[in-house]
Amino acid sequence: MVQGKYTVPMLINALRSIYRDHPDENMRQLAGLNEFDIIVYIQQINVQLSEFGVQFNIIQGNILFTTTPVLDSRLLEFMSNKSPNGIRDEKLNDNGYVVLGCILCKFPITRHEIFTICDGDRSYQLNLLEEKNIIEKKDMDGGRIVYIPTMAFLLRYNITSLSELRANVDNNTFQVS
Repeated sequence: MVQGKYTVPMLINALRSIYRDHPDENMRQLAGLNEFDIIVYIQQINVQLSEFGVQFNIIQGNILFTTTPVLDSRLLEFMSNKSPNGIRDEKLNDNGYVVLGCILCKFPITRHEIFTICDGDRSYQLNLLEEKNIIEKKDMDGGRIVYIPTMAFLLRYNITSLSELRANVDNNTFQVS
C-alpha cells in the first residue's frame, strides 16, 4: 500500500516498485507512467472521487489526499444560531467538517477512530462541535466513550432518531445541500 506524502517522481518510483512485476497487465502499466501521465491520471481519479468529497491535490510538488469541504446551508444556519451574536464561528474549518462527516457516517465512533481516520489529533474540532451542540459524548458499555450527533442537529435535517440517520446514510439518502 502506498502511504505518506509523495512528490510526483517519488510516486512514480513507488508505483514502479510495486507494480512492475504484477501479474495483471493493467497494473503493470501503472509502473510505466511518466510524470505527465501521472498528473492526468490524478485529475481523472479526482472526477470520480469528487462525489465522495475527497480528492488528490498536487501542492508545491507534493501529492496530497484531501477532503473537500461540505458547506451546507442548514448546517451553517444551525451553527450561526449557536454562536455569539448569530455570527458563524469561523473556527469550524475544513477539519471540523471532516470530523463531523466521520461522526455522521460512522456513529457511534470513538475518539481514537476519529483520530485514525483524520490522521491526527482532532480534539479542538471535537470540542468545538460539542460546544455548538452538534455532537455529544455518550458512555457505552465497558467504559467506551463514543461521539454521536445531537438530537438538535438531527432535527435541523428533519431526522427524528439516530436509527433514521443510520438508514439514510446506509441508503445514501442523507443529503447535505
